[in-house]
Amino acid sequence: MLTPAQDAIVLAGLLRRSLSIDDMRRAQAAAQPYLRQERLLMRLDIIDDAFLAKDSEIQWSLFRRHLEPALTGHLLPALRDEILARVNRQSPDGSTQGEADRASVIDVIEAFRSLTEWLAQDKGFQRARVLLRETGAGLAAAVETATAGLPAEIEAGDLPHLGALSLALLRLDMIQWMLELLGETRPMAAVGRRAREIARITLDRAASTLEKFLGDRDLMNMFDAVAVISQVDDLIVVVQRVIDGRAEPGDEPTHFVVPIDEQVLIRFADALWLMSDQLCRIVLRSVGRLDASERYFTSLMRQIEYLFRLSRYFNDQDRPPRLAEIELMLKQRLLGLADAVGRAALDAARRQPPDLRVVVKTVAQGERLTAAFNALDYACAAAPLTGHLRQVQAVLGPREG
Repeated sequence: MLTPAQDAIVLAGLLRRSLSIDDMRRAQAAAQPYLRQERLLMRLDIIDDAFLAKDSEIQWSLFRRHLEPALTGHLLPALRDEILARVNRQSPDGSTQGEADRASVIDVIEAFRSLTEWLAQDKGFQRARVLLRETGAGLAAAVETATAGLPAEIEAGDLPHLGALSLALLRLDMIQWMLELLGETRPMAAVGRRAREIARITLDRAASTLEKFLGDRDLMNMFDAVAVISQVDDLIVVVQRVIDGRAEPGDEPTHFVVPIDEQVLIRFADALWLMSDQLCRIVLRSVGRLDASERYFTSLMRQIEYLFRLSRYFNDQDRPPRLAEIELMLKQRLLGLADAVGRAALDAARRQPPDLRVVVKTVAQGERLTAAFNALDYACAAAPLTGHLRQVQAVLGPREG
């Protein structure tokens, strides 16, 4: 047995087509149980050749009037409740429910829109427009419910929890998309402003976390800074939303005033550049050092990989210039790091006697660095390092033999 929302989807599919007599009768049959609840019985034989021969405008107006009580009294409200339940992650009756037995959200929204548009062809059907506005208002209210405490929570925390925040941004994007599909453009601007505000505050907080470490490089501050960088995929979502916000109506740039989104983006990119510089310096100092564990070197390299991915993720048209500078700087530093690792390994191999502990250490670092180059699609940079490591093998080979 189908739910009212599923019945509505079936009915919407029928009404989108150029209806034959059989299609119109199927549409009547789908609406009949709901008309019965309204105590409005419709003769199933009302659709016949004589009906179809009438003036088309009168014919369709009459047919819409037959179906309107079922649509506005039952089926459209069911679709509205389903849409709002999806946003609130519940079933329409208020209980938490899985998605397996439910129609796709696209089908639900498309059915809602097509049915309201179909009814709206008769100007007298105001109830359909009211339901559409109620759904738009409900989606806007869901935004407020989901995000009301986020700005204060972001400001209060030691560091932004980017996973939850990027998920909130994606949820807002979904609500905006639903409003667009419904044709309810008025609430879209408010949803966009809220997403822009959350992304901006989050990025500003991330910049503060990086700046705190750069100003006071104790262990806890470094942990927080690394935690921000490690959430690179979520960070990309936030940065992209701020970048998108620059193209939205609001603050317009002038020669004297930089829009707030641009200010936050510049501040974050500057902090990221300094963080990239520091991590590159730290990892360079660990080359060949016996007191620097392999895990330590690997961890530092992983952070640099995250920074590299973030700096080059965005297309050239949208990417802030500072991020392009970070990508270029990281390429140069990685080339320098590869050269340092290769030379340290070769120098240790040429000592009399060879310092095998340093050789083992630097070869392991070289292998980790080569893996990073491959992961970053920058394998060409590994060629000089590979050459140095082969020389190490050539130097040690006869001695070991």
